[in-house]
Amino acid sequence: MDPPRSSRAPLCQTLFVLQDNAPPVLPFDGCATRHHRLPYLDIPAEIQTEAGPAPDGALRLVATSRSAAVAPTAAGATAAAFAGLITALPSA
Repeated sequence: MDPPRSSRAPLCQTLFVLQDNAPPVLPFDGCATRHHRLPYLDIPAEIQTEAGPAPDGALRLVATSRSAAVAPTAAGATAAAFAGLITALPSA
């Protein structure tokens, strides 16, 4: 078999994003606030996996996929594989 090839990856494109910035804080005297992360309207690849610090210091890992191109289970499997490889975030 010799299928025609393009410059794209044969299965899907995966983007891994490492956010090593501090979680956002909005201090108001006498009020409790928390950051609400909105979902992406679109992603530049079929699967995007983003890792970064959660407010409690834990690792936040989110996988987003284009469901028309990649099954959501594939995005979850990709996130699980990255989670198994990440041992610590770089210190800022």
